[in-house]
Amino acid sequence: MSSLTDGWHRLPAVARWPIGFVLVIGVYAIGYVAIAAAFGLDSDRDDMTIRLALLPFAAVLFGIGLLDQRRRLGGKGQLSLYRKAYRTGVVPEGARVDRWRRVVRRQARYFREGRRVYLGLYAIFIAVLVVVAVLGTVLHGPTWLWFLALAAVTSLIAWGTDRLWLWRRRQFERLEQALASSG
Repeated sequence: MSSLTDGWHRLPAVARWPIGFVLVIGVYAIGYVAIAAAFGLDSDRDDMTIRLALLPFAAVLFGIGLLDQRRRLGGKGQLSLYRKAYRTGVVPEGARVDRWRRVVRRQARYFREGRRVYLGLYAIFIAVLVVVAVLGTVLHGPTWLWFLALAAVTSLIAWGTDRLWLWRRRQFERLEQALASSG
């Protein structure tokens, strides 16, 4: 019998992130509506109360992610060793190299393949902002400056995200090389 997460992990990582994002937002929305309905709260007046009530659910989802990562690495003490190896690029004593290789290979592949996806999404978003700026200027007058400023800020965020993404990819590739040479 396979575990519940096996089907999830068979999906490519590039597909899991957007699907996971939509699922988390959906669970949040359902929880928001359920709490508001159960306690008769008004979403305009009691917005912060509802959000605070949802914090334990977010903590549970975060905890499930940590437990799943710990399980894939091979146990309780392996997660801290893995983080240290990720930062330093050196495989420490006591590491379960056979289990780590699969995890690192998967994460390195995600960072190699996923770059095209998020850069494409940023490009589409910036193109939509420019089109909206042009249409807004044609239809309603000079609104283009705000949209172009937003496109410029989005471009800076995309550039910063790309730098961070490449740094993380290099970290995983360095760890992948260290694991390959460790036996």
